[in-house]
Amino acid sequence: MTVPLERTYRIGNDLERITEVVGDIVSLARAHFPNTGQLEVAVYEALYNAIEHGNLGLSFDEKRSLIECGRHDEWIAARRKSEPYASRIVTVVLQFTDQEMRITVSDEGDGFDWEKTIAELDDGQLVGVNGRGIRIMQSAFDEVNYHERGTAVTLTKKRERT
Repeated sequence: MTVPLERTYRIGNDLERITEVVGDIVSLARAHFPNTGQLEVAVYEALYNAIEHGNLGLSFDEKRSLIECGRHDEWIAARRKSEPYASRIVTVVLQFTDQEMRITVSDEGDGFDWEKTIAELDDGQLVGVNGRGIRIMQSAFDEVNYHERGTAVTLTKKRERT
């Protein structure tokens, strides 16, 4: 049995840091998972969602409206500079065991009703930009589990036995 690997990353609301953290996670995952392309996109989505929807408090409806009027990027840039949002942190905990890779992404936002959101996704009520990240995470990982208030998600990928 190999010793588990654990790494913790803490990033503010700096969207550019997402690429750095995802790159590190994917480089570690390559030794255990042959196809990391889908994992890379899913982890990126989890971190982006934690910043955008969690720490910055952007709702699905607001996002759709801001994209439609071409102000999404402007809104994100302004919100990242204002308190209490500017000082919020996203924490990513990566764990490898003999059986699986587990990534927990936590934000300091108010959370969201993830049970309702998942039900709306399953019923086809959320379309377009809304819920896309959740669907990507569900397709790349064996388990996607939101924590009680919706301020954290744990993504689990089982190792294939050879």
